[in-house]
Amino acid sequence: MSYFDTPITPAPGEIHLGYASITWNGDDRQAIEDIAALGFPGIQLRSNVLKEFASAAELRALLEKHQLKMVALSSGGVRIDPAVESEEIARHTANA
Repeated sequence: MSYFDTPITPAPGEIHLGYASITWNGDDRQAIEDIAALGFPGIQLRSNVLKEFASAAELRALLEKHQLKMVALSSGGVRIDPAVESEEIARHTANA
């Protein structure tokens, strides 16, 4: 059998599925509880979560308690303006 006769199989993928907390209008604690209760494995949080939790450890503990993974962070809008480019990059880097 030649190399070209070998079937090509797709590589394993890593898909992280979650539900967005935006529906809860900033009530992230309730969103975490509800999304976990619905059986979703992950959650997308927004940048307002940074003010709601005293530390990343506190947020991590709550997510672990509800067996949720944070699959994405919506860091907010981006202003396309060269005058504020470095400020925008710094803000989104800090949010990450």
